[in-house]
Amino acid sequence: MRVVRVRTSAPAIAPWGEPVGALRVLGEPLAERQERIARSVGLTWAGEADGPGRESDTLWWDADVDVSRPTLRRFLALKREGRLALVERPARSAAIDVEPIAEGEGDPRVFGLRVGAADTPVVLPARGIAGEVRLPLGKRLPTFATVQTATTVQHWVHLLRANLAALLPRILEGTLMAPWAAAWALLRFRFRALGCSVGRGSSIHPTARLEGCIVGRDVQVGAYSVLRGCVIDDGAIVEDHVTARLAHVGRDGHLANYAMCNLSVLGARTSVGHIGAQACILGDDTFLSTFATLQDLALQGNVRVELGGAIVDSGTPFLGSALGHRVRIGSGITVAAGRVIHNDTTLVSDDVLRRPPGPGRWGSGAGGAPWRPL
Repeated sequence: MRVVRVRTSAPAIAPWGEPVGALRVLGEPLAERQERIARSVGLTWAGEADGPGRESDTLWWDADVDVSRPTLRRFLALKREGRLALVERPARSAAIDVEPIAEGEGDPRVFGLRVGAADTPVVLPARGIAGEVRLPLGKRLPTFATVQTATTVQHWVHLLRANLAALLPRILEGTLMAPWAAAWALLRFRFRALGCSVGRGSSIHPTARLEGCIVGRDVQVGAYSVLRGCVIDDGAIVEDHVTARLAHVGRDGHLANYAMCNLSVLGARTSVGHIGAQACILGDDTFLSTFATLQDLALQGNVRVELGGAIVDSGTPFLGSALGHRVRIGSGITVAAGRVIHNDTTLVSDDVLRRPPGPGRWGSGAGGAPWRPL
């Protein structure tokens, strides 16, 4: 079967101002990820089209849809014409969601991934039970450990969701489905890296603890840090006392002492200081200073975000922020939950001393007024 990417009319995604195909899922542009996943299941990539055709031997894949490899493999194995649909429990219901709800048992969400001309929902559960463990000498054994997910990406919240959904399949492929890599990491680091895959040149402090992580090459993990379910790309530095869960740290990224990074995505060469980030997505070359705060909770109702010029319900009371590329946020700045900071923005507090005063005793006035003699 061949696969054709269907162009969509989705605008450039804020805050990065990039088309959907250039947005990255675990550091990989979505367009390249689609092609790689398609080829990995034996499909022939056949270019792009402005709309889906009617050929029954063709998979029509919308440019803004991300699916995991187990999802695509299971969908194709059904050998039926129609659109991919996933049943989710509990079901999401928010203005930010763009997947239409099909009528029928389970109220499945339908996605822009179809075989042939039919538009009938082909329903899969959100979690699958099929997969393979690759053993030496080419032998394969079935396993229950796999994940079936799909996401339509038309907003930064969707991109965050796509990254978090891709974490578990990536970790399973790199550990459970590559057991020798996990066993070698366990032996190398003497039970400090449980169920992990660790690249060459990486160092893990004896007091650090990693569980279910994919660690690239030349990564440094400092003393007393705890990482669970993370993907850490090549060259990243995780300093002392860092806590990270279900997070992706991009190439040459940096988590400072005592930083927290949960359910978040950090771009390449991005540095996060203490306090850290939760449910956030940060672009490349971005700097979050120590004691800069990205709020992640609405105390009343759900976090609200901007969508198409309107302020809408995100469907969750727990959500952070989206920071563009080359953003700088200084100490003392607080960003409310659900906000977007666009590329090349610098935010500093009025209470920051910018020009050192001369001899004598100096202090700030009330409300952040300029520095004055005491």
